[in-house]
Amino acid sequence: PADRARYRVICDLFYDFTNGRSCEVRLMQVTRAQQPVSAEPGDGTTDVPAVWVSVDVVADRGGMAPEVPIEFAGAGAWEALVLASVLAERAASVIVLDEPAVALHPTLQRQLGAHLQSASAQFVVITHSSELLPLEPSAGAQIVRFDRDEQAATRSWLLTDECRKRMSRKLMAKGNERLPFAWRCVLCEGESDVEAVFALAERLGVDLRAQNIAVADCGGRDNLPDYIRFCSELGLRYLAVMDADSGKPVGRKAAAVRDAVKNYPDGELVEFPENLETTLGIDKQRPSIAPEAIRNASLDSSGPPELAELANALRRLARCA
Repeated sequence: PADRARYRVICDLFYDFTNGRSCEVRLMQVTRAQQPVSAEPGDGTTDVPAVWVSVDVVADRGGMAPEVPIEFAGAGAWEALVLASVLAERAASVIVLDEPAVALHPTLQRQLGAHLQSASAQFVVITHSSELLPLEPSAGAQIVRFDRDEQAATRSWLLTDECRKRMSRKLMAKGNERLPFAWRCVLCEGESDVEAVFALAERLGVDLRAQNIAVADCGGRDNLPDYIRFCSELGLRYLAVMDADSGKPVGRKAAAVRDAVKNYPDGELVEFPENLETTLGIDKQRPSIAPEAIRNASLDSSGPPELAELANALRRLARCA
């Protein structure tokens, strides 16, 4: 009875992980060649029972659906069956999953992540998938990032629960869930600054994507201190870009960013006295014309000093990566 109950759990999990496909396990008679151990007469073959795992090729659990052997159903089906078998193992105390999302569709990765959160066993998951990161405030899990330090030695960085809970909604709201997988990062106040950074990197011949340098829209200057702390706890060297708005009477928000850089000195800060557009001598508008202005601006001593400072900081960040 216990085995039958576990088998039903495996089938249900497989159905969820594959978005409605069913699997069956049965014994079949297959013909195999006999080993040449004797010289007795015969055709050299024999029928033997073998386990056959099949998967239906359409999402139809109740009717008659065509079936194929699971080895011909794609890597995702086999991976889903292995994961379903592991997750159905209630007696295990610790289960290690190494890259369980390699062959799974992003939607199925999210389903797997939800099952991992609710399963009774403890899991150690090694992954490059942002869909499996337990970023939700209620997640009862720890996130540890592994990377190499400046001496090429492998190090680990543990993200505190306080920082994860503070950052979870901010990361998901702006689509920055992949930030922990970057090698380095540029933190910007908004979308126009992100476009400007990419334009400047192109001008410098720095391929940010090839070097796995993330450029994050942090959703405003108020969020920069939290992003700086988040990057520091994960061992991510950062470059923060801020409009100081020096002409405004209240500068507490800018001071909070400067204090965060002092408290988490794993990166540097580049400030524009007013904003990027004022430095470039253009109007602030949508869509932003800052990228085109950067392509035509001078980056030497004859141009805006803040732009030259940002260019040098990008070069330093690229060399670190």
